[in-house]
Amino acid sequence: MVESTHSNISSDSGNTTERVELLFREAKVEDASHYQQLMCQLRQETSYLIFDTKNDLNDCSALRELLAQYEQASSSIILVVELAGELIATANLSVRNLLEDPQLGEVGIAVIKEYWGCGIGSALIDSLIDFAEQTSLNILTLEVLASNHRAINLYRKFGFCEIGRSSQWINQDGKYYDTIVMEKPLGHTLHGYNA
Repeated sequence: MVESTHSNISSDSGNTTERVELLFREAKVEDASHYQQLMCQLRQETSYLIFDTKNDLNDCSALRELLAQYEQASSSIILVVELAGELIATANLSVRNLLEDPQLGEVGIAVIKEYWGCGIGSALIDSLIDFAEQTSLNILTLEVLASNHRAINLYRKFGFCEIGRSSQWINQDGKYYDTIVMEKPLGHTLHGYNA
């Protein structure tokens, strides 16, 4: 379990910069409708999202069930960032396939556009890595659009390395995009990596 933490960031609103207080915490079942709104806004703002949660988002009861499963999981978590009662970012870590490889965790992060470049993504990645290091996971993995240079640089900053590419892998709005697969070994030597 991740403890709720508060953080301040600078937010540009017009010509002035103001400090705002953010709450980083684990998502709860009660967040379902707000989480649904966040994901809808994220999908409208950016084409960089490549994880498919459309089915869970269209059905609030299914989303509640998903959030409940994450609350009970020992190696998976959904984090949210709250500002003035509104969710503005999320990150998740899930065991990729519990039966085939319970030591591999998949990471996803999304921040609403207004708060890009404010350090929220870094704080979320850092929290996911801290959480993962307390579990039995050995490797974190993710997939990112090859054109999302901001996210790729963020992941590299935290020790993720490119391990492969998929050409024309993601179809969004009738266009195909390349993706990059990245991974980060955790805590010890595994598969030839030194952590």
